[in-house]
Amino acid sequence: MEFVVNKKLKKLVKIENSKKSIAVKIVWLLECIMFLIVIYLLFICPICYRLKYGELDFDTRMILNSIGLTVLLFLIPISFLKYRFKNLTIGEREYENIKVKDNILIYTYGIFSDMITRNVDSTIDIDGEIRHLVAIDLNRIKNISYNKDQHKIVVEGIMLKKYTSASNTKNIDLSSISEFDTFDFYDYYSPSLYEYLVSKSE
Repeated sequence: MEFVVNKKLKKLVKIENSKKSIAVKIVWLLECIMFLIVIYLLFICPICYRLKYGELDFDTRMILNSIGLTVLLFLIPISFLKYRFKNLTIGEREYENIKVKDNILIYTYGIFSDMITRNVDSTIDIDGEIRHLVAIDLNRIKNISYNKDQHKIVVEGIMLKKYTSASNTKNIDLSSISEFDTFDFYDYYSPSLYEYLVSKSE
């Protein structure tokens, strides 16, 4: 059995979770403030000055334009930061694949920061693209909790977590699944992963 990512639902889940993120709200507020500063310096200030005193001299206009454009340039990394925080609310998981084989749920995915992870963690000796692998023994799930607002599933049970390469996700030895751990999913799959897990734990 395989589960397919519903891209529209994933986008909706990401939006709903980002609305509750304090970090996203702070960056959004900073972005709005900086945008208003740009509008004020480049447009409102010159118009108000012209209405009250006449035309701005060249030097003053250049100073206002320079400050405004500098603030505008800072909006680019701020906007990128907001995008990153939005992704972080549900993880940056891409290339997701979930399948069930012999009552073992096998989940593999990659994330945006895998290349950085490889560079700072000398224990990761993997050629090619890194994939995260989570294998959960469906017969030994201890608890499943679900947050409906966040679409978040927390699974507690016997599982295996490890790094592997993108080319080796089908050749994993699952005999070492023995540690009790937890893992978070967000249910944007078809069919519903939460409903399937609940049915298997009954």
